[in-house]
Amino acid sequence: MEHALTAPAAGIVSEVAVAAGAQVAEGAKLITIAAEENGKN
Repeated sequence: MEHALTAPAAGIVSEVAVAAGAQVAEGAKLITIAAEENGKN
């Protein structure tokens, strides 16, 4: 099963906290997004 994720702000994924295919609890940390430095990727 796949679910779409949206970020609250633009940024770059700096950490992935789970493995592909892993089952996680609701509210679990999945990724960390670092803020863009100048508003561009």
